[in-house]
Amino acid sequence: MSNEEFLKLKQSVGGLISFNSFLSTSADEHVSRLFALSSLDNPDIKAIFYVIDVDLALTSSPIGYLDESFSYFYGEQEYLWGMNAVFRISAIQELDNGLCQVNLMVTSDDDVQLKQLTDYMRREVGILPGMQQLGSLMIEMGEWSKAKDIYETLLQEDENYYTIQQLGYIAHRMKDLDAALRYYRRALSVFATLASPNDSELATIYSNVGCVLNDKGRLREALKQYQRTLELECNAKKPNIVNIARTYNNIGTIRDKQGRRKEALENMEHALRILCEYLPSTHPEIAASLSNIGSFYYKTEDYSSAMNCYKRCLSIQQASLPSQHPDIVHTTVS
Repeated sequence: MSNEEFLKLKQSVGGLISFNSFLSTSADEHVSRLFALSSLDNPDIKAIFYVIDVDLALTSSPIGYLDESFSYFYGEQEYLWGMNAVFRISAIQELDNGLCQVNLMVTSDDDVQLKQLTDYMRREVGILPGMQQLGSLMIEMGEWSKAKDIYETLLQEDENYYTIQQLGYIAHRMKDLDAALRYYRRALSVFATLASPNDSELATIYSNVGCVLNDKGRLREALKQYQRTLELECNAKKPNIVNIARTYNNIGTIRDKQGRRKEALENMEHALRILCEYLPSTHPEIAASLSNIGSFYYKTEDYSSAMNCYKRCLSIQQASLPSQHPDIVHTTVS
């Protein structure tokens, strides 16, 4: 593991981790340590010794035992984990021999936080067609460049407003505000040609346009977009609760920039109450809301309240996002 990745991992104790390949492990601690020790000569990487706490009789995680004919070393006692195995990081400690020991616990079917988050993500991502699912997953993971490649490919196949909107969101997260605004306006043009437009989906585009204008300092224009968003959502047959909460939070950021501090905090706290009522307790959207409130308190020099919000935010992010996600790095720096 690179030194940079290890620093991120140290900040994720208590959070979740999975591996993007099959994970080979051994019941023989000596064999595992030999593998880890072989990496000590490289100063650019950290030698990690993983210790996994698991009851093989009870776990539902994908794991299989490889007998001697399949193992590279005789007597290795090798166990192979599937790629969708999820672990919780319980502890990290430096060892005297230069190794770093990372203790992992296998998540179970009754891990309430993981189940709530998984069910929610499955509903959010699972309703999309194949490549759209992959692109949405890359966005959830903060893999902006990969998500961009996927949606640019999709756009070549179909001038779809949703694809264009996603490219706008990615451009915004990559700090290319002009490109984001072009994509969102293009999405609005395509959306206007639909026979039966969905008010809630249109509201999402207006909200995103408002966010870009907000970041560009065009506050009055941004506020108009947010107000239009709330009007559409409140009259929609199936309003997007998350988008409503985001919009209240965004209005709060504008009021903050305008020096209307009381209104700003009221809007931000209202957004947080909505999210806490409708989303799993470890959803990243709640973390984002807490981060915004933390920033508000920090600017008003209420450092104790700011630190409390940032700690709650980081705890949620570590429990719900990949350890290398940029949002975790941002909160840690804050």
